[in-house]
Amino acid sequence: MTLRLALLTCTIMALVGCAASANKGADFADTGATMAMPTASSTGISDTSPSTELVVPIWYHVDGTLVLSSGSVEAYGSSFTVEYLDVEESVTCVASYDIELVVDAEVPDPSIDIYGWWSLDLVEVNGCDDGYHTPFQTLTLGFGAWDQLLAPAAAAAGVDESRVYGLYLQPGLDDTVWVFGVASTPAHSDGTIEPTETISDGVYELKGLHLLPLAG
Repeated sequence: MTLRLALLTCTIMALVGCAASANKGADFADTGATMAMPTASSTGISDTSPSTELVVPIWYHVDGTLVLSSGSVEAYGSSFTVEYLDVEESVTCVASYDIELVVDAEVPDPSIDIYGWWSLDLVEVNGCDDGYHTPFQTLTLGFGAWDQLLAPAAAAAGVDESRVYGLYLQPGLDDTVWVFGVASTPAHSDGTIEPTETISDGVYELKGLHLLPLAG
């Protein structure tokens, strides 16, 4: 199992001054992961005429709302917003998704401090224009311990690390798990409760702090 920090770059939502952006494409010795920017040959854009060209994004950014009850996600009231970006990190489409099915999944690696892990089947509510490739049908993600890999982007976004969970995602069929954002309820944000290994019921705001790469 490999734990990787999502692409070390500010998301479009982050404030100016995100120290992580300077590290894009770096080799992260503490995770063993090497990230590289896609090249023109890996963008997936077809060579057909503009009328039939399939637009394939390179990066995506995830925000959302998860309603938790008794440690599981409630589909009603939960949703995601996914921004798709091109190779220059410009937003080319925004899609929204509701949850159709929730499966309480097994934590992929016990060495990673993940406290809740779910496989979520999604249904697109508002999508992109015809001819735009939107790949999401399932998201496998969870809440876990704060990870210092999030610190630069969190500081730039004004996030108090003591009041949030780390937000983790397993994007594909391999063992890679990304830590890419934070999750909290209003009660966490105002200090009424603390993020502990036992996840409290509530409505959680999910905030992506890093862009994630789509498979080429």
